[in-house]
Amino acid sequence: MRRAFRIIREYNSNDVEIYKLEKYDDCETIEQLICYFMILDTHRKPRLEDFPHLKGIISEDDIEADNFIKAFIVSSKNLNEELSEQICGIIEELTFHSVAPSLEWNPIFNVVTKEELEKMLCDKNYLFKFFDNYLNNESCNFTIVSSKDEDYNNLS
Repeated sequence: MRRAFRIIREYNSNDVEIYKLEKYDDCETIEQLICYFMILDTHRKPRLEDFPHLKGIISEDDIEADNFIKAFIVSSKNLNEELSEQICGIIEELTFHSVAPSLEWNPIFNVVTKEELEKMLCDKNYLFKFFDNYLNNESCNFTIVSSKDEDYNNLS
């Protein structure tokens, strides 16, 4: 059976993972690229503001999870519902496991230009700087760009 797409890990640390999702093919071109996504472990309990679509439906006290994960999905066009659900399924598989039973997460979809996505594909430093902007907006006290080459010698 032929796979529809493949997932390539671009970056892995204790707090952040970045993946590239592309159509399954042997060539690496912008036409094969579906999206990039970053998973951020916020190391905090989720808050109602993390789920704006639930305001007025639940209260802050109804959120019982111990940790909150944000997923930033970046593509050059709006993704159809089926593909969005598949990407969310992949993210759930990567984040939810038996050792993390009390976890909530929320996907954030962003559309950028095809040129910007192509820059990410061609230049790893640009990719890391791009996602560092999200980390900065989340008030994280670290950056991906500050990682050293030797940081990649281990799985995490």
